[in-house]
Amino acid sequence: MPAKMTFTVFDEVHDRHADGIEYELWRIEKDSKRVNLGHKTFNGSQPLTLVEANKPEELGSFEIVLYVKEYFDRFNENIKVQDARYVLPFGMNNADETTQLRARITPHSFPRPLNRQSPLLS
Repeated sequence: MPAKMTFTVFDEVHDRHADGIEYELWRIEKDSKRVNLGHKTFNGSQPLTLVEANKPEELGSFEIVLYVKEYFDRFNENIKVQDARYVLPFGMNNADETTQLRARITPHSFPRPLNRQSPLLS
């Protein structure tokens, strides 16, 4: 079974999943070089699969960058956002483990609580 990292984002202001929030996924190489794995949009309340590793060399360190300002600007509610982007580092080190990363966002603070569950129970 491949290793898998799933991700969900919850918008505390609107009390719902952050459907439509843009994100970038980056891989951090051993020499600290960052490699962009894509710029996409999170849609739906189901966990998003960020990374699936079939071989040990596909494991390692990653970052997800959430485009928080653009997300809250869509609502036209004059919400002042403290930081335009939230950068969430995470790692995958076990070749046969499914884990879930969850973030709760607000316009005023870094995501909280940022929690990682292992193994995924749902």
